Amino acid sequence: MEHRSEALAALARETAGALPSLAVERNLVAAFRAQKQRRRLPYLAMAASILLLLASTWLVRSSQPVAVEPAEVATEFIAVPGADVAGPMDEPILVRVTLPRTAMVSFGLPMNTERGTEFVKADVVLGNDGLARAIRFVQ
Repeated sequence: MEHRSEALAALARETAGALPSLAVERNLVAAFRAQKQRRRLPYLAMAASILLLLASTWLVRSSQPVAVEPAEVATEFIAVPGADVAGPMDEPILVRVTLPRTAMVSFGLPMNTERGTEFVKADVVLGNDGLARAIRFVQ
């Protein structure tokens, strides 16, 4: 153990006046700068988050009200007469179609005769075989 201490003391005396090489100094300075930048990163991220929160709050308060389209009103689904409702429906398909308003009468729904020439939207449920199983009328 004493031998090591003596060796270290001798090494310290020999290298007391020695300076590190320029490359070692550059690497050491670069490492310190990188470490300093890593410490700033969480603070910068926090500041950016606060700025985004403030900006979004300002935008929400200053924005004009947006016109919202009225929700669709629809009937319940009605079974299509003669359709095999109990048939396989693994992956039913919903199709939006436009029908004459008079089609509502064939499903037992009331219809204003004055508007009989108009069209109405309907959602049709198709089974795996492509046949219509149910329909609902949409306003």
